Amino acid sequence: MKRIVTALSLIVVGCQAANVEDNVIRLVEEGKISQAQEEARKSGATGSDLVRLKGILFHAIGMSDSALVYLKLAQKEKPSDVRITLRLAETAFWKKDIKSVHGLVDQVSDKAAAAGPRPWENQMRKARLESWLQEFDASKALYQKVLESKETPDAVRVQARYHTAEIAAWKRDFPKAMATLDSLLVSIPGYVDAALLKGQILEWKGEYAQAKAVYTNALQIHPTDASLRMRLEKLSWVK
Repeated sequence: MKRIVTALSLIVVGCQAANVEDNVIRLVEEGKISQAQEEARKSGATGSDLVRLKGILFHAIGMSDSALVYLKLAQKEKPSDVRITLRLAETAFWKKDIKSVHGLVDQVSDKAAAAGPRPWENQMRKARLESWLQEFDASKALYQKVLESKETPDAVRVQARYHTAEIAAWKRDFPKAMATLDSLLVSIPGYVDAALLKGQILEWKGEYAQAKAVYTNALQIHPTDASLRMRLEKLSWVK
């Protein structure tokens, strides 16, 4: 009987830790970093659970050195953990350790990335890493799976569509990229990432007046966006 109670206790603790981690990640995705940090602090997590949370949070705020320390510890303890492995790969990319990025991404199959209650989370991360490694076909295929899944939240669908446009732009397929970006900007006027990419493509094509108009229109909706303002100032010479 005592063994059964102990086993059940371990299951409950494991579920609680998973719930805390999911809550922390959800808050991070919503840009609520301070609340995510508070959630982790209040959880009372210790040991490996605390190591994972620290790795995830340091990664979220871009502190690559600290993120590497904790994510490496977490990945060493559980090498098959996709959530940790892909974050570690991203951090390695920030540190320009491309060899490690390749090795880590290769450890995660598309099937493994799609597993779990939030399949889009790891699929999107792996797709982004594949695109950074210029594995464009593999990246596009993953984004397509995200778009085809009925479980994918609408906000994530928007991101996936944007990234497919980004891949098309990198491959110099400007008509395809522009078609997707125009569709996004119709449904989400002023969408900053889409406006920046559309403007960049127009600049690459030498269509500076059109690029300036794109940045101007987006700034009317997001007047404090520094990236849009910087792009517009760069084209101040354009009449």
